[in-house]
Amino acid sequence: MSHRSKSASSAMSVDLVSENGSVPASEYEDSSEGMGGFASDGDDGEEVTWAKERDQQKVGRKLENLSKIHSLAGIVETDAPGLVALRPVKSEGKLKKANIRLRDLPQSLQADFGKIFTPELLRYTGTLPPWQNIDSWAELAELWDPLFPEYTLADDEQLQAVVLKLADDKVTAWRNKFSAAAIEALDALYASWKAYSPEARADVVAWLLQGNDTNRAFYYREYADSEENVVQKGLFQGYLITCGLAAHYTAIRSAAAPIEDPETAEFPETPLVYAIQAAKRALNYSVTGKLVVPGQRLGEFSKANWGDKMDFREGRQVVVNTASSLVAIARKLEDKPQLQKKIMIAAIEASLPKRRAGGKTEVIEIDAGSPTEDIELVDNDSD
Repeated sequence: MSHRSKSASSAMSVDLVSENGSVPASEYEDSSEGMGGFASDGDDGEEVTWAKERDQQKVGRKLENLSKIHSLAGIVETDAPGLVALRPVKSEGKLKKANIRLRDLPQSLQADFGKIFTPELLRYTGTLPPWQNIDSWAELAELWDPLFPEYTLADDEQLQAVVLKLADDKVTAWRNKFSAAAIEALDALYASWKAYSPEARADVVAWLLQGNDTNRAFYYREYADSEENVVQKGLFQGYLITCGLAAHYTAIRSAAAPIEDPETAEFPETPLVYAIQAAKRALNYSVTGKLVVPGQRLGEFSKANWGDKMDFREGRQVVVNTASSLVAIARKLEDKPQLQKKIMIAAIEASLPKRRAGGKTEVIEIDAGSPTEDIELVDNDSD
């Protein structure tokens, strides 16, 4: 697994434990009457026969019970020859995944999990294809073990489960920051354009969603499309997208990994896809001028809703490339290194502490189409 990096800055203003004990002494041990409570009077009649049968039954039940206890206990050595004491063994069991929390890590790791490991985790996840997760502890160990060599994952199954679950939670929260940033940025645009009524906000959303998959209005820092004036400048530097990428840079910044130099940093292709999708989501849920997010899972910013999927249309099964179509668009930037640098600089600056992003910016809708090779990106901004 290759370990790639990016960087960032602050975003916009936007048992049961049983006691040790031994097997109870037999209730017959100190009895002068013998087992069963009967003393033999020398009569070998039915009474004695019945008593013996009864005693055998009781002993059988007793041994059965002891057998059950023994199956749940550990054998402890004693000084008395031929005797053992039975002690219940603490069964740690597996933690339920849903119940795993940060406190389940060793205490010495809890602070560093957020400060040191999480930025590296998110930095690496940002290099994976959109909506792909780390689903094995072995893959996670390549990130974890160099940071915490005294707690290597291969040596502790429970630690594997805990770290894998906590990492998954962090990645989910990171992705949700894109959607939250887009909604906050849209509210800022409403205020900037004095769009206070639902009708005015609906007009703003419609304007931002104009265009096609490769040049929607909200992709650009400056956008105009009329007979008198056509302006498309600052591709993928639109305010909603920039704020989404700023949230990413904030999440991956740490004392050990400060903001990277855009001249040498790897371009955040997958985070850009998330930022575009989050912007589209915010706009699509605001077409009436009010933010209306579908209930339950339908409104989640998740792989189920925003990753590639199979669908049925007109009785046929088709592939909907919700994410792959955007990857194809973003990949066209590989031939435009100066544009890539501008996109990163805009997002990094927006992520800096105490900086308020402002000004007009626009948005696009990216329909779920198939990836295509004949994509032409338009940016009239001079390099």
